Amino acid sequence: MIESLVAASETGAGTQVFTRVLVPLLVLAAFVVFAWILITTIRRRLSDPGPSQSTSYTLEELRTMRADGLLSEEEFQRAHDQLTAESH
Repeated sequence: MIESLVAASETGAGTQVFTRVLVPLLVLAAFVVFAWILITTIRRRLSDPGPSQSTSYTLEELRTMRADGLLSEEEFQRAHDQLTAESH
């Protein structure tokens, strides 16, 4: 194969052979890169569910977080109201 490419390049037909081989290889390489990026993106989205909307705390945990200064009084009251509304 290499010998035929070298022989063809010496006769001037090498450019045609080279182009006929190079273009499909470049297209294939571009397709592989695109597929790899697509698969990586899909895997990342499937493995990272993002922030959970259903995180719930017990009333005791809310009181502890307020006592530790992690929640302001307003945040505590809002969470308390949500928690008591869900339980009724």
